[in-house]
Amino acid sequence: MANDPFQLQMDARPVIVSGIIQGLGIGLIFVPVTLIAFTTILPEFLNEATALFNLIRNIGSSIGISVLTAILVSKTQIIHSSLSEHITPYSDNIPATEVGIAFLNATITRQAAMVAYINDYKFMMVLLIVSIPLVLLIREPTTVASTERIMVID
Repeated sequence: MANDPFQLQMDARPVIVSGIIQGLGIGLIFVPVTLIAFTTILPEFLNEATALFNLIRNIGSSIGISVLTAILVSKTQIIHSSLSEHITPYSDNIPATEVGIAFLNATITRQAAMVAYINDYKFMMVLLIVSIPLVLLIREPTTVASTERIMVID
């Protein structure tokens, strides 16, 4: 873990670099995905397709954020419990004041949150690696013949 750029004492550089890489990745992925989604849509259905595409994208993003937040909160509590189980009132380095105990708890919580964030990013990495083979399911779109409208006169 010594080479891990994400640590409690880090400066803003790793966050900025990962944000730039993420922004480039989203930009490079979103355009082809949108192109693939709308290639076979007839022009008269583009408005509805756009609305449906954005609805599904927003719902998927909301579900993803909710799942990652739930994992983060759960892992933070589990790791906090794991880190604090070794602290007893009989330990030599435990502060005896309320302020000292509160500072110790805050330190353990920060460390647990950092480990939980790293676990969240590892989870997202695994999801990405697992989803890469889905690219093989993409096939070349077939050309859709324009449908002729038949007018029925009563």
